[in-house]
This record gives sequence, structure tokens and C-alpha cells, in this order.
Amino acid sequence: MNDAQRKQVKDQRQAEIEDFQWVMSDSRGRRVMRRVLEQAGIYQLSYAGENTHCTAFNEGRRNVGLFVNDEILAICPEKWVETMKGSN
Repeated sequence: MNDAQRKQVKDQRQAEIEDFQWVMSDSRGRRVMRRVLEQAGIYQLSYAGENTHCTAFNEGRRNVGLFVNDEILAICPEKWVETMKGSN
């Protein structure tokens, strides 16, 4: 990767961080994120018994939720508690 590509990757990540901070700065954005995390089932088992396809689907959904949760904790950890409590 050359310097121009590294700068592009760095700038893109910075834009993602700023976008995430913007979403999390508003109670409406935090409510959306809380619903996403709830639907992702990050604190639930993915296992669905003998139905391996359902288990795989659940684990994929959970993986997305873990990514969102990790982004919250990495970018704006102070908003995580508010988000999970439903505080505005």
C-alpha cells in the first residue's frame, strides 16, 4: 500500500468515526442503535437446536451486532450506557 492509499484509508476511517459520533450524539440515533443491538441478539445464544441453518443465520446477525457494539465502545464509550439504558 502506498502513501496515497494509506491516506485514503485513514481519511475514510476518520469519516466513519465522525459519522458514528454524529449518530450517537442524538437520542434518536442512540434509540436506533439500541434497537439494532436488541435485534442482533448479542446477549442471546445463536444455537437453534438441530436447525443448523437457523443457527448460522442467528450467528451472522449476532456478528453484525457485535461489530456495532464494538464501534460504540471504541468511538464513544460514554454513550454505551446511555444507549443500553435507553436514556436520552
